[in-house]
Amino acid sequence: MMLFSKKTNPLRISLLTGLSLLVGVLMGIYSPINLFYLDMPIIGVIEIMISLFSFYCFWCAKTGKAKVYQSYVLVFLTTFLIYLAAYSADIRALSFLWGLALPIVYYLMFGEKQGFYFTCLILLPSIYILFINSPSEEFISYRAIVNYTFAHFFIWFLCHLYEKQHNQDKIQLQIMAHNDALTGVKNRHALEKHFKRLEKNAIQANVLLVDIDFFKLVNDEFGHSVGDAVLIEVAKCLQSQTDEDAIYRLGGEEFVILLEKVSIEDSRKKAEQIRHAIEQHTFHSHDLHLHLTVSIGVAQSSLGNAMIDALHRADNKLYQAKNKGRNAVCA
Repeated sequence: MMLFSKKTNPLRISLLTGLSLLVGVLMGIYSPINLFYLDMPIIGVIEIMISLFSFYCFWCAKTGKAKVYQSYVLVFLTTFLIYLAAYSADIRALSFLWGLALPIVYYLMFGEKQGFYFTCLILLPSIYILFINSPSEEFISYRAIVNYTFAHFFIWFLCHLYEKQHNQDKIQLQIMAHNDALTGVKNRHALEKHFKRLEKNAIQANVLLVDIDFFKLVNDEFGHSVGDAVLIEVAKCLQSQTDEDAIYRLGGEEFVILLEKVSIEDSRKKAEQIRHAIEQHTFHSHDLHLHLTVSIGVAQSSLGNAMIDALHRADNKLYQAKNKGRNAVCA
């Protein structure tokens, strides 16, 4: 069964830790009350079982042994107990109000999609229990049902809105973490992850290290705003020549292109194609019309080869291309 990872699911781990502890304590408090005071032994015994399981989930979460199924079992048992108590107890005890907390739990624990379905499923049982447990002379059932239903939808709407925005923010943060803010291509962090995937799956790739020739002169003569515009346009040129998911900005005026499952000769031809495209391109910025060139070093990334080693070999080839007079490819 799949393990929860603190690295990949820190929020879910924190929620499971907090929820299991809270449920365990609450069940521990309610169980003796139901067993010895309210004379509801079935509910009391179930509460003891849920309390023990909750503390077990808490221990697993704290020791890094939590499994995905535990969160589902814990939430299912808690839901079952809430509705059993609401069905069995006097309506005036207001046990059914615990059901209003369930949408929050569902959305936080299981996300937008599953939270929506689970919240939808519990609405009808809630209304049914309210209806059959509401003696008209003591409790005006239809008013209780209307108020509970609207409260349920209100909490449901807020939870769904929050989780939807949370997911959008998370996607945006992932984009910011893996993409270069200036050019929009992927950054060094994304390159490191790509290399780890290559090593894990034993995939061979070739590294194209692209460097803009005399870029410092562009910054010195025309200013950094022109330099930034040039970097953006170079990135667009690279995207027009190869898969944009394979392009990374290493820093400054250097870009990396990873070509998977391609021979070194084909990689050299691709590098030559890129070099020629940039040489023929006219860069427009601030009423300036610039012609630039690039030098490209091509190296093969061996299986199990670390990123730093592959880049070092590509850098050596780039150095050779520079020594040829720039505007060259060396593989």
